[in-house]
Amino acid sequence: MKKRIFSRGLGKASWAVTDQSLFVSSNFVLSMLLARWLAPQGYGAFTLVYTVFWLTATFHTALLTEPMLVFIPGKYRARTSEYLSVLIYGNFGFAALCSVLFLIAGLSLKFGNVDTSSSSLLALAFASPFIFFLWLMRRACYATLKPHLAALGGFLYMVLMLAGAYLLYRSGLLSAATAFGLMGFASLLSGLLITVGLRVSLSLPAKDGLASEAFKSHWSYGRWLASMGILVWISMQVYYLVLPAWWGLEATATLRALMNLVLPAMHGYTALSIILTPALVRARGSDELGRLARLALSVFVFTAFVYWAALGLLHGPLTTWLYKGQYSEYSGLLWLLGLLAVFAALETALSAVLRAFERPDYLFWAYVPSTIISVTAGVGLTAVWGITGAAVGLCLSYAAIVGTIAYTTVRKVELVRK
Repeated sequence: MKKRIFSRGLGKASWAVTDQSLFVSSNFVLSMLLARWLAPQGYGAFTLVYTVFWLTATFHTALLTEPMLVFIPGKYRARTSEYLSVLIYGNFGFAALCSVLFLIAGLSLKFGNVDTSSSSLLALAFASPFIFFLWLMRRACYATLKPHLAALGGFLYMVLMLAGAYLLYRSGLLSAATAFGLMGFASLLSGLLITVGLRVSLSLPAKDGLASEAFKSHWSYGRWLASMGILVWISMQVYYLVLPAWWGLEATATLRALMNLVLPAMHGYTALSIILTPALVRARGSDELGRLARLALSVFVFTAFVYWAALGLLHGPLTTWLYKGQYSEYSGLLWLLGLLAVFAALETALSAVLRAFERPDYLFWAYVPSTIISVTAGVGLTAVWGITGAAVGLCLSYAAIVGTIAYTTVRKVELVRK
């Protein structure tokens, strides 16, 4: 029986990794093409706009997708289809508000003759609802233990993204704005495919109180995550915003180009955590929770160290090949930035335990020291040392996150018991 359970779990984890690999690879290739073919100034502008998008994405994740991972295997298990229908409408309501904000910001920059950033924001205004839609449906696959559907959607997304990027490049139309448009188009079709696979009805939710109850549940659980999301965004993204003030958009482009090589590993652990969190929810109250958490922690950390070593050893050839010699001057920083993969492995496994216990408030307080470090030491190091200072600041921030989450998990949840 245990072998069968382990085999099923391994199979679902494999599908999750496959989906995340397809999805991340698609965005990775698109980002590589932009970094390779756009001037550093243009790629820096793209990075700034994408950084702003991630601020809104933290609220989407906190208020919609993260609570869903806990509530589908829990309180709404018997009404999954209806519950997902409510979330889909909530997703587009949230996205409509974000689109209005992007539209206002884009038009303001347009009138201010900041054409590169303004066109990107305007494109994002139309693409973001569909990007958020795909994110929601992919997470729904994990919450319902059907990651193979997410992988199918990820395959379609990859085909559309790569084919679209190639056509845009060959026609000379590849830019930050058209890239956002392509992401929106691919997300819409992939999200619809997953929706059909999950057999979720797109009809209006029944007026039986489910929508209002779900809203209250999501707000009660997600408000702490939303607050935490702001802290995470400041800790991880502030460097992209402050670099141009002292070192120009080219510095922002360089940091992002190097981080492109670290992010696949970090996204991979995110994919596995989406499987891990519902499994930990089901294991609450039993010794299985501790064993499962420790196993995940061991696997995550081992693979992260392997990835870090490979990234450091191949830093020169990788950047030269991918970017045609651009950004190679700073490729040695991958030895430092690669540590973020190790920190992400630790943080992902430990924070999944706190999420499973429905204690996002613990996560919020765990991110406070990291945010303080970022806006003080991190910004100061960036002002003095530029890209190198930003890399050091990122590592210090993530190390603080891991330390506080590890302490909180052991003390509050008693993960490690002798």
